[in-house]
Amino acid sequence: MPKTTHLFVFFAFLVLIALTKCTTTKDHSTKRNYNGQYSGPHLNRVAFPIGGIGAGMVCLEGTGAISHVSVRNQPEVFNEPCTFAAISVNGVENGAKVLEGPVPGWKIYGSPGASLFCPVSLKPGEQKIVRLMFAWYVPETDLRTGKDIETGPPSDNDETACCSENRYHVPWYAARFENINEVVDYWRSNYDKLFQNTKLFSDTFYDTSLPDEVVEAVAANRCFQIYAASDEQLGGIMKVYREWRISGNNDWLKKIWPNVKQSLEYCIDIWDPRGRGVLEEPHHNTYDIEYWGPDGHCSSFYLGALSAAVKMGEALNDDVSNYEDLLKKGKQFFETELYNGEYFYQIITTEGLDTKFEPLDFSANGKGYEKIVDMLNREGPKYQYGKGCLSDGILGLWIARVCGLGEIIDSEKVKSHLNAVYKYNLERDLSDHHNPQRPAFALGKEGGLLLCTWPNGGALSIPFVYSDEVWTGIEYQVASHLMFEGKIELGLDVVRVCRDRYDGTIRNPFDEYECGHWYARALSSYGLIQGLTGIRYDAVEKTLYIDSKIGNNFRSFLATFSGFGTVGLKDGKPFVEVKMGSLDVEHVLVSGKEMTL
Repeated sequence: MPKTTHLFVFFAFLVLIALTKCTTTKDHSTKRNYNGQYSGPHLNRVAFPIGGIGAGMVCLEGTGAISHVSVRNQPEVFNEPCTFAAISVNGVENGAKVLEGPVPGWKIYGSPGASLFCPVSLKPGEQKIVRLMFAWYVPETDLRTGKDIETGPPSDNDETACCSENRYHVPWYAARFENINEVVDYWRSNYDKLFQNTKLFSDTFYDTSLPDEVVEAVAANRCFQIYAASDEQLGGIMKVYREWRISGNNDWLKKIWPNVKQSLEYCIDIWDPRGRGVLEEPHHNTYDIEYWGPDGHCSSFYLGALSAAVKMGEALNDDVSNYEDLLKKGKQFFETELYNGEYFYQIITTEGLDTKFEPLDFSANGKGYEKIVDMLNREGPKYQYGKGCLSDGILGLWIARVCGLGEIIDSEKVKSHLNAVYKYNLERDLSDHHNPQRPAFALGKEGGLLLCTWPNGGALSIPFVYSDEVWTGIEYQVASHLMFEGKIELGLDVVRVCRDRYDGTIRNPFDEYECGHWYARALSSYGLIQGLTGIRYDAVEKTLYIDSKIGNNFRSFLATFSGFGTVGLKDGKPFVEVKMGSLDVEHVLVSGKEMTL
């Protein structure tokens, strides 16, 4: 006799990228395969983000629960508003069941929930799909720029009212849709097309022969934020070059070029006033401190930015002779003064600068601190890295490679630095490692790539505050850079150590958190594809570049400004399969040799 079921089915969104592989049938005694199924204890921390991170999203957990509901334009981590999927079959004793997997131990003390009532009639053996589509509309936010406003937004007669109109963030969809009804109408009428296009993108991404650990690392990461510092300001200049080459939009470059020059001139005037081609004056950076004196880390960004500015200026017939001169000087200084024969480091400097170094005064802490303060003053400013082997030590050179600027300095010295980072900074077991900062990133029996070590001595009493930590974004950029230089197995090793920590048992495999959840730095994982394949499309030259480090037969995903598809080599011959949009290829360079498709 036909039964009527009352079923709550959550989400019509696609979770094809990863969660279609979730199951509870795997043997839990075995180690999880990279880019494979999440099962058993590996489902405990899975929370796959669906939607736009920070702009409206929810997470689908490994058990089937809905969490991290963040529809108010910023992440609301662990916000789980008591909803779950359930089914109730009429006329059957105990016929009501929650449609979720076993509740992880860490969630046992959570709140009960409720479900949305959706009656469905089913005949014996019949199947039906109930599509429940979620939509929201939150057009106003309290996210803004500028100084804090103690009394709230300014009134109409406030002196600052004229400047307040655009200070508060307005989500993109609020400008396109007038209200929730328009959102719902669009969602209903366009669902099938959106589903098909999303599935096409997902299928194309996974149509690859690249190593599973690389595919997993790339698919796992997305973000919503980034902050500014000297390295990021100079990196931004390289990204302008990258966007120009990706888009092929010469008019856009011409329009933005004055701003690029203004940004670079500021860096020169403030941080390199003596024109040595390296950053000398105290310069803020991603470690939330100021470096004093030239260093490999931020000066590598400087070299990359100068190189990008030279190429952009030449394309616009602008005079870039000063940038060329600084680049030449900087390369010479970088390769000689900042290189110890094995890796690049920092020369801590307090003399000969425009900025005056103020030593610590022991009297402010009492006579008993005199020796300690004297020692610190002899070391120089606190929070430096000095003679340390910094995993980020030539990060700017890696970004230059990814952006298509090529190798800026001696490649053998680059390889030596990367080998040193792998040798000294990669730990297999952190049980004996002391980390007074944020050990939750990697600890105990886990492995990880330390941000900095001092293998040749010279460790500072108070180095930069994050030096003992492990950040996935740095692990990935080091791995990718190793791959660019042909060190494939070393790079893959670093990726494996990283992803082993994010296997779902302790941490969410889709949230490699750092200074916040879904942090931007982990997007460096996308560089792994380029590191292995050398695939890059230049829309200015209409040229496809391939420089494979994995042989003459491979398939890989490629997304460009105008479309996406699959690119690779078959028996050494390049091929392109465009799956959506277009790709105007006039030239193909395979490891520097011109070939035809």
